[in-house]
Amino acid sequence: MNDVREKALDAFLGLIAEKGYAGVALRDVAQAAGLGFADLYGVYPDKISLAAAFMARIDAEVMAGTPSSVDPEETPRDRLFDVMMRRYDALRPHRPALRALRRAGTRDPMLVWFCRFVRPKRASSSAG
Repeated sequence: MNDVREKALDAFLGLIAEKGYAGVALRDVAQAAGLGFADLYGVYPDKISLAAAFMARIDAEVMAGTPSSVDPEETPRDRLFDVMMRRYDALRPHRPALRALRRAGTRDPMLVWFCRFVRPKRASSSAG
């Protein structure tokens, strides 16, 4: 992920934790990240793409901790538990932002659907 994307995503997470998802506009994100609106819009054209990029960032962090080889002594249950704990650890610092996204999802089903089932090319390509 490049610096502009990182700055924008960090600003977005901080703002939604503070103001809630509905209370944040792209212009707010651009200003908080120290970016021009056009620069932000070029990488994240809407808040849903920022939310999807957040999920892609978490996925990348979880996958980065995955061992390259399988320990023959480890059961599938152990490996699944390890992945779940890495995800929990990756999400822990973002609890206020996650609460804001969860609350927004109750009013914006498209947000939930998009983040769960659709990975924009920008978000998924920046994760790897």
